[in-house]
Parts: sequence; C-alpha cells; structure tokens
Amino acid sequence: MEKSVVTIGIVPTGNIGSHIVKSTMTEIQSILSALYKDSGSTIKKVECRIIPARPIPNSAIAKNLYSGNYNVNPFFTAAAKMKDMADRKRKIQDEPALDKTIIFTEVPLFSNDNLGGVCGEADKNGSLAVISLDKLRDAHSKTHDIKERLVKVTLHEIGHMYDLEHCYNKNCPMSSSLSYHDVDIINKWYCKECSEKMINKAEEHYLKWDGG
Repeated sequence: MEKSVVTIGIVPTGNIGSHIVKSTMTEIQSILSALYKDSGSTIKKVECRIIPARPIPNSAIAKNLYSGNYNVNPFFTAAAKMKDMADRKRKIQDEPALDKTIIFTEVPLFSNDNLGGVCGEADKNGSLAVISLDKLRDAHSKTHDIKERLVKVTLHEIGHMYDLEHCYNKNCPMSSSLSYHDVDIINKWYCKECSEKMINKAEEHYLKWDGG
C-alpha cells in the first residue's frame, strides 16, 4: 500500500512559547509538502501534530552538574514513550501511527559524541529527534529569528531521520552547524542532491507502508 501523508509529532518540553512551536510546524509542513509535490512523489502532504507538552526529564538523571547541559538520551526515552502513547490513541481513532517524533526543548543539550553541546540530535534512519533552542538564540535574538533557526535545524534533523549525511553545501539545511551564526547562513530548502536523497529515502520508507 502506498502512503500519501507523512505525519510528524512535535512534543514541546519546558517553557517553549506556543507561537514558535506552531509557526515552526506550519513552515515545516509547507516546505516538505512542496518538496514532495514538486517531485511527483507518491507522498503528497506532510502534517505536523502537537503532542501534549511534557516536563523536562529529571535533572538528576539528565543534567550534567559541571557543564549545566542536559544529556539527550533521557529526551529520546521521553520521545519514544510519547510516540507510543500518541500512536495508541491514534489507532483508537483509526489514524495511522506517527512517522517521526521530535522533542523541542529550551535547555542546553550534549550528546556522547559532542560533550560541548548540540543544537539537536536525531536517531539516524529512525523516527526520533531532539532539538534545543539554547544554541539558537542570545539575549538580543528576536522571536522571528529564533523561529527561522528552529525551522532550519528541524529540517536538518528530519534529514538525518531519513538517513541523510551532513552536506558540504554550506547553504543546505544538512550542513553541519555548531551555533546560530552557522544556522543563519543556511537556506530553508535542501540542495538539489539532498532533495533527491530525501525524496528517495521517503519513497523507500513508505512505498510498502502497511498502514500500521
């Protein structure tokens, strides 16, 4: 069975403003839907759905007391639990399971591969990602600027969930970014090579979709 709609669940944690979350979701839907539509893909639409907000994972487990950063692993655990709960509810409502689930948080994050901090982290070729606003703003950042950066980082992590690697094109969302200065250089549209990879990977994921 072919799948025509991709559904992405967004889980806000902590004190992220609802306006930033909703406006980011709207733009992600628009960019990805246009990507698939323009390619002639069997996927015709991308929908983002808000999953009820969650508290930040227990600081005793997640927080590094020396750096003040939070380990991404407990956030991935939370994302998996929220996806499972959302999928059970969607099944009752006769809706398909979420394809991807992304946590948004405002606390600084680190990973085992980058102890100094990350903008986001994804389960490569998987269904879960975590993104932090911490590296996407400073005291002078405007709400619009933060939202624009969050859109770009979200596109980056979605790319990783479709097994895309970092791109050498510094204007592509799949370019590696360590701070908002790097993110500001990036466009909100994948380069030609990454666009083709995204479309092909999505087709691989969903061409034989079983409706689960």
